[in-house]
Amino acid sequence: MRSGDSFKIRSNLGVQEDHLHFVLTDPYGHPEHVILVNMTSTPCDEMVVLNPIDHPQVKHASYIWFAQSTKAPVAPLTKAFATGLAVNCEPSTPQLLKKLRQSFLMSDEVPRDLKKELVDAIKKETVR
Repeated sequence: MRSGDSFKIRSNLGVQEDHLHFVLTDPYGHPEHVILVNMTSTPCDEMVVLNPIDHPQVKHASYIWFAQSTKAPVAPLTKAFATGLAVNCEPSTPQLLKKLRQSFLMSDEVPRDLKKELVDAIKKETVR
């Protein structure tokens, strides 16, 4: 799992079911976590509206639900992929990942501590 990946999950592992999720960070911390945002067709936050041209899994205008952003542990997600409860989808383009990250940082719906974690995680990615 890396920043830019996307997936759908079929069980409740701390993320919303049946929605496309975008991974905003490489795994970080001990135990490892990633920051996720999810997409929904329900108009909830118009900061980022995705259309079919933006990602192959987008079938109609869809919204990134920043209020549902989460820091998810990698271990249960890895298990979900191994058991078929989570399914990888096409990764986001670098442009989409950049847009998601910038909007995440600007959103009033995302807690400040989670924004700080995103910034710190991105810094570690660029050090490699």
